[in-house]
Amino acid sequence: MRIFVAGGTGVVGRPLVETLVDRGHEVTASTHRTENFSVIEALGARPALMDGLDDAAVRQAILETEPAVIINQITALSAPSRNYARWLAVTNRLRSEHKDTDDGGSRSRHPPGCCPEPPAS
Repeated sequence: MRIFVAGGTGVVGRPLVETLVDRGHEVTASTHRTENFSVIEALGARPALMDGLDDAAVRQAILETEPAVIINQITALSAPSRNYARWLAVTNRLRSEHKDTDDGGSRSRHPPGCCPEPPAS
């Protein structure tokens, strides 16, 4: 199955991508940094460069990939901050502002039994 993993280089995305590839799926994983391409390729997946807050970039990446399933694991979590609300602000935007960006709604966004990550609190 052709699967698009948004956030394929994160703490959840990496093992998810690896598992999906190991199970025979054709996986494209997004990143917002070209230096992560080698990480994605080492996992056996195809990299896609996109800014998760750029609706047009997300739509283009999905249209080019033509996935049967889209799994959203995208976050902006790196080193923790003492200001927890500010640290989570971009991740919350990623999970709420563009949650409906896909190819026009013609495909399932998540496999059965799977749902998008809710905004962090």
